[in-house]
Amino acid sequence: MAQMKEYKNGLRLCVETVPSVRSVSVGFWVGVGSKYENVSNNGISHYIEHMMFKGTDNLNPFQIASKFEDMGAIINAFTSKEATCYYFKVVDKYVRESFSLLSDIFFHSAFTEEEMEKEKNVVIEEINMGEDEPEEICSDLISEAIYGKNSLGQTIIGNKENVKKFTKNDIKTHISKYYVSHNTVISMAGNITFEDAEKLVEEYVLENYSKEYVNFEKPVNMFCESSYSYRFKDFEQSNIAIAFPGASVLNPISANQAVLSILLGGGMSSRLFQNIRENKGLAYSVYSSPSAYFDSGYFGIYINNSLENSEKVVKATREEIDLLLSKGVTKEEIDRSKVQLISSLVFSQENIQSVMLSQGKWLLSKAHTDPYNINARINEIEKCTVDSVIDFAKLTFDLDKSYCAYVGKEINVDLHNVLKN
Repeated sequence: MAQMKEYKNGLRLCVETVPSVRSVSVGFWVGVGSKYENVSNNGISHYIEHMMFKGTDNLNPFQIASKFEDMGAIINAFTSKEATCYYFKVVDKYVRESFSLLSDIFFHSAFTEEEMEKEKNVVIEEINMGEDEPEEICSDLISEAIYGKNSLGQTIIGNKENVKKFTKNDIKTHISKYYVSHNTVISMAGNITFEDAEKLVEEYVLENYSKEYVNFEKPVNMFCESSYSYRFKDFEQSNIAIAFPGASVLNPISANQAVLSILLGGGMSSRLFQNIRENKGLAYSVYSSPSAYFDSGYFGIYINNSLENSEKVVKATREEIDLLLSKGVTKEEIDRSKVQLISSLVFSQENIQSVMLSQGKWLLSKAHTDPYNINARINEIEKCTVDSVIDFAKLTFDLDKSYCAYVGKEINVDLHNVLKN
């Protein structure tokens, strides 16, 4: 069972002790990502994540990498639309040294001009690589269609023009605004006691925060009108995304959304996979997946197919949605979906890194005052019924509030009109 502590400065510590393992996973979470950016600084959260590993006041980049590898530690970081996380996993005997090193990176990165210029080139190459990933482009386009100029419609990585102009002052300003104690969660899982975790935080973390309470405005993201985004590129395969406004992470009906997603497109037995791929052979990949944020979310369907099947595959998807709404679902389908979801949750809790990640994200929302409880989530899923899932589907699958995105060779048909008509 996880334990949590909130310090006077708002910092949250969450520890799930797992004495049966020999390792510890630690994450420093900050509640900032592209959602908290604007057009002129879009991409800076991701750029800062890169720069955190490019040297501190005491260590150069090679020394940072060497010290972690000397301990056999796995070290990494990621940026999402709502969070940035820096984490490591290490054998328990090296947790203090690793924690000290990650704290040095987190609080004392140097951001030298030389390293900044080199890392700008690295991020630009990452942007270039993304231009060769049709599924990634399609995901960005569907977000743009749904949220438009709102911050959730922006990409996480930003654009080349922004990256090129970022300065050390831009970094410092962003960090001083968002890398504050009450916007940070330290999550740990593995063979470490809560008392030992507290000692690490007290020794390496607390004194590094200013006592001044820094407040910042949280952006409000609204759904745009139903729309279609597309980009013609000479890819062999086409990628199509269809989306509808859905439930946020904090919405109590999100369990019904999860069950519906498994049933409709969550695996080889799902309706979309069986009809579109297995029976009709119209696509190589077809699946559904909710994208849930703290205050918003959407239900997405993603298809990878050949150009000539694009119109057919959208029509087939519409037929499956219509069939679900008109004929309903069976108890057997609901039960199978619930078993898949619960199994996935249980399996994830057997991985200490997954535990650390789920606890960190959960507490970062600030809406939760207790650690993530897998049994509570299982109970929410168990309560889903045929009626509750169909009610959610009827609320969600409103074609007048639908969105569509396409990436692939030039096509002379509006796929969003195909979906709606």
